[in-house]
Amino acid sequence: MEALECLKRIEKESIQTIYIDPPYNTKSSNFEYEDAHADYEKWIEEHLILAKAVLKQSGCIFISMDDNKMAEVKIIANEIFGTRNF
Repeated sequence: MEALECLKRIEKESIQTIYIDPPYNTKSSNFEYEDAHADYEKWIEEHLILAKAVLKQSGCIFISMDDNKMAEVKIIANEIFGTRNF
């Protein structure tokens, strides 16, 4: 089952810790996005919005990311979780 569908089934604010290691630039057609910059940003944003919804107020999320995309993902995460939560 695709991760977005799994996240939608989880009770709100019920998860203490989330660890994600999203793929990028895989040259594969097996992912939910087209492996392009704009598609990836939308894809990661959708996942982080749902992750925030299931994360407890006291919870934390760890994002494993290669240096090439960390700046973009940090901006998206700041918009969703707030800059004070970095």
